[in-house]
Amino acid sequence: MSSKRVKIYVEELLAEDKRIAVSAGTMLGNTTYYCENSFIPKEPWTEISNGEYKRLLLTRDQIKDRDTVGVFKIPNDILNKAKQIGIDKLSNQNQIAPLFLKEKELLVDFNESINDFLHSIAIRKWRKLHGLFVSSPISEQTVAKVSTDSKLMGLHIDNTLSFEVTSLGRSPNRICFNFGEEDRYLLFVDLTINSILNLLEAKGIRITSKNGQRISEAQITELFFRNFPDYPVIKVKVKKGELYIAPTDNIIHDGAHYGKQKPDICLVVLGYFRPFI
Repeated sequence: MSSKRVKIYVEELLAEDKRIAVSAGTMLGNTTYYCENSFIPKEPWTEISNGEYKRLLLTRDQIKDRDTVGVFKIPNDILNKAKQIGIDKLSNQNQIAPLFLKEKELLVDFNESINDFLHSIAIRKWRKLHGLFVSSPISEQTVAKVSTDSKLMGLHIDNTLSFEVTSLGRSPNRICFNFGEEDRYLLFVDLTINSILNLLEAKGIRITSKNGQRISEAQITELFFRNFPDYPVIKVKVKKGELYIAPTDNIIHDGAHYGKQKPDICLVVLGYFRPFI
């Protein structure tokens, strides 16, 4: 059974950019900070070679489906309106509501620009605002939590519409706008979920529970990393003023704050979008 690899398109990729690196595999996260059986990238990170660039990267005309990670500049119209509101100066989640109440007229204009942009790249009408998130830099390898007061999840699979795991390729993808003043990172394994299931089955690993029910996304993640501990995680830099579009319901992934000193500010929308703009 063949494995489908998820590739990357970066709109502005300069020769001097150190945009993409791979980990030395994965390891269990420290349970002081992470939930039980959570996995994180294993250091060191290694910048990818020219040969790996050719394997991982797509040109614009090579993008064929939504199983692509795309990184683009946020349209100037949206970026300028976000700055007018002061979104880039937020320092915590509690400041969002008062700011939006104060700048409600500017917010209407900003929302119209966001909606026009999303409509221009939508494949289907369905979409959902996941939220605007402001957080202090996290020094651990990943950033997602089950809830604001919980431990970190580690590398994980989303399932927005509660599909069976074999149908996650039908899921929406995600747009994440980086409105902060610093770079942030997307971490992911370059295999679709069905490819991971195929690899596990090829090893004779059961992917159904004793009562015949499909295993969960968390179980798939754990089984994959326990059986393929050397499989690398890819780290892609998303610069300030950029966005990424990624199939986060169909890949193991997380975000990261490596080197951040200022708050992380991102707007996340779920929907069926083209992986290019």
